[in-house]
Formats: sequence, structure tokens, C-alpha cells
Amino acid sequence: MDFNAVETGDHVRNECTPDLEKGFIGMRIAAPQAVQLGSDLFAVCGTYRFSAEFTYSYTSITRAVVIVAVDAATGRPYARSLADDTGGDRAPVRRETPHQDPDWMENHRVRRYFNIDLLRYLDLPRVDATYFLYALIEDHVSNVVSVRVKA
Repeated sequence: MDFNAVETGDHVRNECTPDLEKGFIGMRIAAPQAVQLGSDLFAVCGTYRFSAEFTYSYTSITRAVVIVAVDAATGRPYARSLADDTGGDRAPVRRETPHQDPDWMENHRVRRYFNIDLLRYLDLPRVDATYFLYALIEDHVSNVVSVRVKA
């Protein structure tokens, strides 16, 4: 998988998108094993599947995803929501009324994708480090991936 070829900021499946097992509800992420700052893209690709009711309870569910990087040596966490594709601070908005007919939403699952450049969201120190990355939304937490960063 070539994470340097990922088109960040889009919401489509690509060769680096993690697969979800049949019937899986939740979120998975993928990232490169190592990143050379200044030459490599620090791409994080995610996919999630939730009930339609949960997904459409947000105006944009991807904006509600929080990405977390924990420095393996110091334990220092860095976190930010994917509030928008530029790393802005606009908060995700919960809908007050359903997006779709409630009868339709009851039996449907929705899959979505995100592809981000982690350095646009997190102000990580520009030093050699190993980070444990994960994503979360409400009480749903993704898998954890480890990435070595070389300054």
C-alpha cells in the first residue's frame, strides 16, 4: 500500500482503506508504519459502518470523528476532531430531526470513508517518535496503529 499516493481530504475508498468484516459496526483506521517528515505524507485512512440512525444524527458524521495520537515514549496525547477538511474548529452538529424516514433507517447500515493528512490536524513535534493512533466518535473507538516518525 502506498500511503503517499492517498488523496487526502476526500471521502472515498482507496487501496489503503481498511476493510470491515461482514456485520462489523464501528470504525477502523490504517496508516503507514513509518513516516519521514518533509518527504512522506502522514496519511490516515479510515472507514466506518454505523446504523443509519446514528450516522444521520449528525449533519456530517465525519466531522465528529476525533483522531488521537499518543507519543509512545512520553504518553503525551494529541487530539482533534475532523471538524472540516482544513483542520478548522467548526463543531459537528447533531440533527434534531431524522435525515431519512425512521422506518427506513431502522434496518440500514451506512459505510463512510475518510482520508486525512494527520499533520494538518495535529501539531505533532518535529522530532523522532513513535505514535499510537486511533479514532473515536462517542463511545466507538477504532483499532490502534503504530507509526514511527522520523524528523
